[in-house]
Amino acid sequence: MSNRGAALLTRKAVVCACALLTLAYAVLSIHGFSLSRWHFLDGSPETELLLGASQGARSDDWALWLPFAFAQIEHDPPFALRNENIALGQNMALVASAAIADPLLVFRPPAWGFLVGPDFGMGWCWGVYVFGFIAAFHLLFMEISDGRKRISFLAAVALLFSPFFQFWSLNSSFLASTVALGVVAAHRLVFANRRRDKWLYGLGLGWSAAAFALTLYPPFQVVLGYFGAFTLVGLILRSQRRGRTLRWDRHHSAGALAALLVFAFATLHLFEIARDAIAATGSTLYPGQRVASGGASSLWLIFSNNVYPHFFIRASQVSGGNISEAASFVLFFPLVLALLLRKPNRRAFASDPLLLSLLAYVALLLAWNLLAWPEALARLSLFSRAPAHRTAIGFGVADMALVVGWLGQRPTEATPLRSTPLKAAFWLAMLCPLLLLFLAAARREPQFLGSGALLQVALLVIAQLAIGFWLARQSPTALLAFAFLNVVSTGWFNPVAHAGSEYLWNNPVSTKIRELDAASGGRSSWIVFDDLVVGQLPPMLGARSLASVQFYPQAPFWSLLDPERRMASAYDRFAHVAFRVRNEPGPLTIRSPSPDVCIVDSHPDDPRLLALPFDYVLQAGAPSAALLRSRNYRRLSAAGNFHFFERVRD
Repeated sequence: MSNRGAALLTRKAVVCACALLTLAYAVLSIHGFSLSRWHFLDGSPETELLLGASQGARSDDWALWLPFAFAQIEHDPPFALRNENIALGQNMALVASAAIADPLLVFRPPAWGFLVGPDFGMGWCWGVYVFGFIAAFHLLFMEISDGRKRISFLAAVALLFSPFFQFWSLNSSFLASTVALGVVAAHRLVFANRRRDKWLYGLGLGWSAAAFALTLYPPFQVVLGYFGAFTLVGLILRSQRRGRTLRWDRHHSAGALAALLVFAFATLHLFEIARDAIAATGSTLYPGQRVASGGASSLWLIFSNNVYPHFFIRASQVSGGNISEAASFVLFFPLVLALLLRKPNRRAFASDPLLLSLLAYVALLLAWNLLAWPEALARLSLFSRAPAHRTAIGFGVADMALVVGWLGQRPTEATPLRSTPLKAAFWLAMLCPLLLLFLAAARREPQFLGSGALLQVALLVIAQLAIGFWLARQSPTALLAFAFLNVVSTGWFNPVAHAGSEYLWNNPVSTKIRELDAASGGRSSWIVFDDLVVGQLPPMLGARSLASVQFYPQAPFWSLLDPERRMASAYDRFAHVAFRVRNEPGPLTIRSPSPDVCIVDSHPDDPRLLALPFDYVLQAGAPSAALLRSRNYRRLSAAGNFHFFERVRD
């Protein structure tokens, strides 16, 4: 990158450019969500796609978070704190994607765009995910690298396109961004000289901390919270060692107090408006009582993405066939540590608290993944809330911070590698661990041994050897190559899509739902039989669904189906609630085939089912013989593979 190009990568320029690009995405309704998967309703072409393909594996987005966001728009009144169309009513303060008419929305910028509309909202949300991430980590890496603009920008892009963030469709990118912004604001607050800066950084720290807290996903929050703390301590100690004086005065105190007040307002207000929902969530079997223990992972899993061939093997057997669960990072921290331990670098390494702090954080994650911890320590440290497979995000951000920290060191500390024997020895030292890693992975993933997979593994290893060589030379080319590798490896996954809400509103199934809802005065209530995701459709259209996702178990709802609470273990959880029709009479049963799924099996004439307040039934697949025979239902029509019934009341 030329000096002229680097001059455009100042903090202010990058932040302003990212803000403008976010707005452009919103105005043009461009996004990377796989919302067009809903075309399964009628099998029509996915015309929203401009590039790429929609990903069914991202049902968290197209069948969960976006439906909640759209349901808030169509609710009467819109953006209500309690959405009455989700089963018997759900508090939406716990749903990060849902816009609510409440001050808490200030701390949830991904949801702001939905105040304008669904298509604008998707574009805005995706823009915040992408460009907010680049801006936040560019700022953090500028702190770590002492203002090295090119290194910071390339590192932010490389991190954004890591397998983890891309294959999870960036759903954790905003949470990571709040940590990066919080560390930057806190570090700058500590060493600020001007009164205005002390107040601004204090407010920025408070907002970042509140936004982080309100994202409400403890596994990532614990891991990233520790990353932020270790990084901030390292930055402060390094700044002091390099001669920056910490002169704390009353304006620093005022800035810190402002941060505390903003954070306290957000968190206390959340507890005020969602006390019951928080209590219900905390007491659930999943995720409330989900407790992890240390030593649940292995080295080959931690480093698996260094040899994982994503192009040819998109469904890992180890991860249950889910590419999102298999996603991690290409990690270089062992190489960075080896370079720092070279004799010419030891003194500089030992005198850099930031690098020591980051490595201590990585050591903590390794200890949690590889060693059994006493239960009391796991709970006290909060790591019991972070299952091992959710710590990948911590390894990834710390690894990139270490790479940036190494490249930001004085160039005289680079490893020359001028002679051919030295180069060969270096590459062999890198190649042998990768080969061992591949053999360990291939024992569990025989797919790795296919010809196509082997070719990609070879290319991936060659790319890592090249990046490692440039890292040893302390050349920014390493990050350029790293960014290129990640873009090529993951850029195919998320589509480039335009809008998509029009189809959701006007497809044949939705048209019929809206028609029947209008005939009921806009207050219709629905049960969906024999489908796990279509129950999310009525709330997106402004109608009630009893088969929608319950973010926490709604006690009044389940008391109608299980008044004795004999089956509570099946529904005491965050769950995609689905109803399955049983053609032969029998007792209503509730089961949970997986942690976040709850299935109600019932004959349509079961008195407990009929105790639910519903007006219409939407059944997927062949029409049920029991529904056709029952006097409690009248068949209305069909739209493709979906059949409409009206409930007949005496």
